[in-house]
Amino acid sequence: MVSQTRPKLSINQQEIIDFVSDLIRINTTNPPGNEYLCKDLIFSKFREIGLKVQTYEPVKGRTNFEGEIGKGKPSVALIGHLDTVSAGGGWKTNPFQAVLKNGRIYGRGASDNKGPLVAVWAAVKAFLRCSPSFKGKIFLVAACDEETGSEFGIRALIRNGFKVDCALVPDAGYIDQAVIGEKGICRFEIECFGKEAHGASPYRGSNAIVPLAFLISALSDFGIDKKIDKNFKPLTVNIGTIEGGSAANVVPAYAKVAVDIRYPPPVTLKEVENEITRYLSKTQQQFPQAKLKLNKVHVSTPHIIDISQNRLIQSFAQSAKMLGLDLKYKTTGGNTVAKFLVEAGMSAFCHSPSRISVGHMPNEYVVIADLVLAARLYALTLIHFFNYTSGV
Repeated sequence: MVSQTRPKLSINQQEIIDFVSDLIRINTTNPPGNEYLCKDLIFSKFREIGLKVQTYEPVKGRTNFEGEIGKGKPSVALIGHLDTVSAGGGWKTNPFQAVLKNGRIYGRGASDNKGPLVAVWAAVKAFLRCSPSFKGKIFLVAACDEETGSEFGIRALIRNGFKVDCALVPDAGYIDQAVIGEKGICRFEIECFGKEAHGASPYRGSNAIVPLAFLISALSDFGIDKKIDKNFKPLTVNIGTIEGGSAANVVPAYAKVAVDIRYPPPVTLKEVENEITRYLSKTQQQFPQAKLKLNKVHVSTPHIIDISQNRLIQSFAQSAKMLGLDLKYKTTGGNTVAKFLVEAGMSAFCHSPSRISVGHMPNEYVVIADLVLAARLYALTLIHFFNYTSGV
């Protein structure tokens, strides 16, 4: 249960504009990332609001910044990321020179994820003004490497011992929509080894592509006979790439296919893997001369938050209601850094200040008023979270 009283919060719009603009001017395209270039700015802004700042750099130049304040429990983290995708073409402005126009900030990373990162920074600042003696601990994290899998980012932090009770990740969803669940992923490659021969005499060889063509066709019927969680869409199978062969007149001795399966609860990773093995065995029986090899590339498990029992999401929902937001909950087939946190035993959900998805696109922007609104929402959430009268 949370307080029904709406506290007064001071959110400085110009500070948000300036901080976002300064971050956009630092090119953190990933690869290579170069998030270390943000060190002076992040240290300055985090310390300005009273945070103790430390860095973790698993490899040179890939810097994670961790601001911390408070002590004891409960602990909550607000986690954004500094890296961006490449700018690409089609821009009307310089993507690394923040441009203010019609109430928006244009630039690469404005929406994904430098703007939202500044929104949580402004929220922590506003919260600390209202509640300087709060009981618990806040972590404000500016992570690296989110755009290419977080191997050097939040995953590295977790391996290094990062642990909180719960986290809010401002990197998915919309201003009126929170992401509370994510499908699991099973991404794999299947290699087929055959025997090369002249195209005029294919019977002298063993075509490595044909067994994979059979497998691909069979996978169109892939599924798990199980009633799925009503909050999720059905299991999906995507044939991402196929490669093999050197010329039309040569029997290919090697081919490879990459497959991506997204599966909802209560389907388990073991069930998906068993089904893949069954399809592989079926293909092997059909083509006994072929040698098939299965390689796992990436796996994760599905999750969903029980919103009725979660202290942070309840605080978030109450705050959204106070601000007149008709909050909705959704799940996604994509994976965010929330997935890594959940798999490490923490509770996490996502939200975004955006109203439409413009990240990774030319002329990426963020609406200034929405950043201010999000900062207010996150600050109220912290107030309610640390004044929660029951629950964990």
